[in-house]
Amino acid sequence: MSNVLRLLDDIPMLAYTYRYGFGGKEKDGALRKLGILSNIVNQMYFPVEHIAWLGEKNIINVKDCSKWWNLCTTLWTASLIVEIIRGILIMSKLKARKRNMMHKAVNSVSSAERERHVMELGALQRKTTTEVLVIIQHTSDLCNAVHWLPAGILWSGVLKPWQVGMFGTISSLIGLGMMLRWK
Repeated sequence: MSNVLRLLDDIPMLAYTYRYGFGGKEKDGALRKLGILSNIVNQMYFPVEHIAWLGEKNIINVKDCSKWWNLCTTLWTASLIVEIIRGILIMSKLKARKRNMMHKAVNSVSSAERERHVMELGALQRKTTTEVLVIIQHTSDLCNAVHWLPAGILWSGVLKPWQVGMFGTISSLIGLGMMLRWK
């Protein structure tokens, strides 16, 4: 049943891509380009996954489902790489903003102004922590994605089952923790 439900994942992704558009709300050009690239790769992923799954279930005639699954895994890997790079850029921007805010807090004349800067620093720290967790989550997923690529690509096929499980568990726990924290 969960495999059938995955066939509906492209609807929310399409809605997200439509809302993001060309990243007009994104102030940084590099982040905007990475966001658009991520959306393109993710939009390509879903039809490829559908073809692989439908072919595997003999619902449509596909000569070699493994090629479609390999393409699917390659797109997953590409998406994760883009998201990790994007996360690192966001981290560098947050670090610069924190440095600037720290300078403002130290040089504040009034205690009310200093307190406001300290509160903003706290908010920036929470965003930084979230971004670190997202990067760790994507990196854990990347370890598994590369493992499932065709033989001969980086560490494909060499992870032991407990390592695959560990990376999956790390990713899932971070995702669950962030989902519970956002409620």
